Amino acid sequence: MTERLYLKYEYLAKKYAGLISSYEVLSFTREDLEQEFRIKIFTTIKKYGVRWGKYRRGEIAKPVALKYYIETACANKRKDFMKYIEREGGKVYMDDINYDFGVEDGSIIAPESNTFIVRDIDVLEGLEGIERSIFSLFVRGYDKRALARVYSAKVNITKSESLVKVTKIIDDQRQYLLDTYGDELTRQKQVYSSYSLDD
Repeated sequence: MTERLYLKYEYLAKKYAGLISSYEVLSFTREDLEQEFRIKIFTTIKKYGVRWGKYRRGEIAKPVALKYYIETACANKRKDFMKYIEREGGKVYMDDINYDFGVEDGSIIAPESNTFIVRDIDVLEGLEGIERSIFSLFVRGYDKRALARVYSAKVNITKSESLVKVTKIIDDQRQYLLDTYGDELTRQKQVYSSYSLDD
């Protein structure tokens, strides 16, 4: 029954879609609008069926004729679209003013190749062997206890001694990076933008 009623009133989708202008502001096509109204018609018929069932059970007064119910729903949908269009109409779009922007960020984080470059600075700079491995794992997010186990297995010392060594490796490298590159590491990202306004 819903499908038969939908096919009967589907023509209203074209009628109400035709009443909307400037729909391209919403990045819609005419077909998109018609589809939105078709969906509205279908869901409205379903809602009307619920109301009709309540009427048949004596719970509510007799609803208006289905055609007018659908037309009211479509008119409300049209008003909603016009509000959206009006709201979007006052905006300036990037294409209209040839707006362009970019971000300068010389960071490359590639754990698979053991590359950790932040703002063009290699955070593993100056490290070799086990120290490089420990700091690399630290940068990847491993905690000091896990790193101490790795260190003690490689160097063959107790875990408490290795925790001290690991902490020293991390602290020394942090301090080296801050002393050498402090300003570059802590500066904000550089953002560049350009635009042109035509009369």
